[in-house]
Amino acid sequence: MPTGTLDTTKVKSLAMMTLPDGRVPIFTSPQRIVERGFVKGDNIQYLTLTGRDLITSNANKTFVINPFSDYARNITPDEIPHILDGTALFDASRTTNIPQTEKVELGMPKVYPGEALKDLIALFRDYPEVTEAYIAIIRHPGVNRTPNYLFAVRTDEETYRELSAEMGITIGKHMLKTQIFEVMRLDGKTHFEQFFAKVPPFYKIGMN
Repeated sequence: MPTGTLDTTKVKSLAMMTLPDGRVPIFTSPQRIVERGFVKGDNIQYLTLTGRDLITSNANKTFVINPFSDYARNITPDEIPHILDGTALFDASRTTNIPQTEKVELGMPKVYPGEALKDLIALFRDYPEVTEAYIAIIRHPGVNRTPNYLFAVRTDEETYRELSAEMGITIGKHMLKTQIFEVMRLDGKTHFEQFFAKVPPFYKIGMN
């Protein structure tokens, strides 16, 4: 795992690294930098930024998230305004448990996103901390939009911080342009536990 975080106090200017095709690589974790051995070494310097800060100041560039992963995803200049104004595919505001005071309706989907589930199962195999994963349909009364897919995973908080971003990338590849989806972590305390206790998981460690 890379350990050479960049000392910004000693740097006067930064040049953005690009791939041969001009895309700018960004990574959801240091481990993804050295994935598959394309980048070698332990003392690799990297800079941590929020996604919003990065794309706001470079809105004319095409980014690729985790370029060495099977679940790499491009972010084009056309998509950046939608990410910034909150109308992008992945509803990033819903990456934590929904407050109990918020009234929502849960159900099972009539149509399952089979290819998305297949790719999620492959992703979860790389995360032994994920023990179960579920899918549901969630409806927010009073919100004028169709019900969303909700993907819920049972894992620890630290793993979820990295995994939620990768789930968003993986699922987003299979969603329509106007489709919003949500992801959440099951921690044994959320008020959604009662619902998911009655439905089978689409992923269970040791069984998929």
